[in-house]
Formats: sequence, C-alpha cells, structure tokens
Amino acid sequence: MSAGKHHIVIEQGSTFEMTLSLDEPAGTNKDLTGWSFRGQIKKSAYADGPSATFSMIDLDLPNGIFKAVLSASATTGMDVGIETYDVEMEHIDGTVIRLLQGRVTIASEVTT
Repeated sequence: MSAGKHHIVIEQGSTFEMTLSLDEPAGTNKDLTGWSFRGQIKKSAYADGPSATFSMIDLDLPNGIFKAVLSASATTGMDVGIETYDVEMEHIDGTVIRLLQGRVTIASEVTT
C-alpha cells in the first residue's frame, strides 16, 4: 500500500489537530486494534532530528479513527517555512505501514 499524500498548514502558536480515519477497500471502517501510531515533522527527510513529533490519540480504533496533535507550545517553537512529515502505524507483530506523507507549511504567528 502506498502512503497517501496530503499537504498541511500549521500555524505557529496554535494547537494543530488532524483526525484520520482508515477504511477497508469495501468502504467499511478498518479495525485498528493492535496498531500504534507515530509521526514526525522534519526540515527534510534526511534531517538529523525532528522539528516536532505528533502526539497520537486513539479516538476509536475499532472504527479506524485516531488523531495526530501538536500542542500550541510545540508549534510556537517551529521555524516558519516548508518542511516534510509522515504518519506511520505499527502492528504488535512488527509490521510498519506509512499511511500519510506530505509537505508542511508553517505559517508565522503575529499575536504573541
């Protein structure tokens, strides 16, 4: 399965939330019980460390729904510009699947 591409905008100083829902090919919800999720933002895919790491919240795993979140304090520390991100899921058996990837535009905060 190839990762989906989705470009996102993150506003400095604001909480960022992205709810994700996975479906089976038949259109039914994918049961994500037994899977964990991770995601990072980096200046480039080859950067040494992440600019930010998403907190992942399990909203309704039996119905394929989870959320990637960055706190307002995390986004405040990000540099304005364009970066890259991905979100992966890992099964308890060690299988890893990249779900989503794309560009991140970090927009400047005016009010501080």
